[in-house]
Amino acid sequence: FPALNVIDDKEGHSYFEMRGLVYSVNEFREGPVLRWGEIAGAKLRNAAILQAKLHQLTEGFEEGFDSTAYLVENSPDFGELGKGLFINKHRIALAYAEGLDTQELSETQKLFLFNHELYLKICLTQVEKLRRNLPIEVLGRLPKCVIHGDYYSRNIVWRGDEIDLVLDWETAGKMPRVYDVANELIIDVLSRGNTDLKVDKVVDYVKAYQEAAGANKLTQEEIEALPEMLREKALRLMKNRFDYMLRGRDTRGAIAWKALVKFFEDLDTHKDEIISRCTAVSVGLPEARPVPTAD
Repeated sequence: FPALNVIDDKEGHSYFEMRGLVYSVNEFREGPVLRWGEIAGAKLRNAAILQAKLHQLTEGFEEGFDSTAYLVENSPDFGELGKGLFINKHRIALAYAEGLDTQELSETQKLFLFNHELYLKICLTQVEKLRRNLPIEVLGRLPKCVIHGDYYSRNIVWRGDEIDLVLDWETAGKMPRVYDVANELIIDVLSRGNTDLKVDKVVDYVKAYQEAAGANKLTQEEIEALPEMLREKALRLMKNRFDYMLRGRDTRGAIAWKALVKFFEDLDTHKDEIISRCTAVSVGLPEARPVPTAD
């Protein structure tokens, strides 16, 4: 896997130009990438600790721009046209699937045609809940730092129980840090079709994060926002499912539709438990040593 480290040449140059193109050489490392279900115990704890340290290093970073607007302007759930976006994507996917010959339909497209009204209703209901439970003004005052933005199991390379490399920094930016915490907790659950929200795993992750964060622990408002960030992530994945209906092949679709529907049910059932248990593990923790600031 390509690391962020660029290898300088003998003269100390990190890149060179030739025929109008720019070239650089990156360090590469080998190691396993695990599934979400394989990250537990010491691995789960170390993932949370590394994320907390990253957030500490970049807290107060002012250079560049605040990417929180991305959530508001581009997200189907925070944007002004949230419901309209889902209605439009549903219309396009339905027209495409209905236009196919019966023999051309994949199993996922058949499932969609049978349940499409239910899927749209669920999306619109969840958008309404998100807007009600996490208003724009609350989102705007949540603590921000530079986050990875896609910190989940498939972007972490391991060496034993330790993290050797974090991949894919394309979505990094200054955003609410709790958005990053939600990313690691659920995204592989949904994409792999696991239909259970593992509350114990959520709580264990938050506990390890809080212990490492010390004085920069997640605030109570962030903890209360965590379930809604999970809802936001699931809505993004639900949005993608409508897009995938336009593909001839969607190997995860038949499982993912059901998994997402079940996830929303689990989230509504366990939301208060997540908040109360994450609050409980955050009380009375000792402060961690300060992390040196980056040059």
